[in-house]
Amino acid sequence: MEDLLQRNFAPTELKLVDESHKHTRGLETHYKLTLVADFFKNLSRVERQQKVLALMKDEMSSGLHALSMRIMSVEESAAKASKQFESPNCQGGKK
Repeated sequence: MEDLLQRNFAPTELKLVDESHKHTRGLETHYKLTLVADFFKNLSRVERQQKVLALMKDEMSSGLHALSMRIMSVEESAAKASKQFESPNCQGGKK
């Protein structure tokens, strides 16, 4: 997934964290993504998520259950650098 995101968005920051251990669905099903790229500069939050989800459609159809996303332009990232990003609880079950 990281290679796919890297090739398509040329991010200045890319963090993809497997959070599957926090959930009951098994391995490699829940991820948290932080993605910063100039690509997103003039796109709304919804448009950004749509671009990422369209790119991840194969992963979503083959077992990826949840993808928490924080997607920003480079300018926004500098302004929000100190804010923590937490994934929401999975509605499918907790450990």
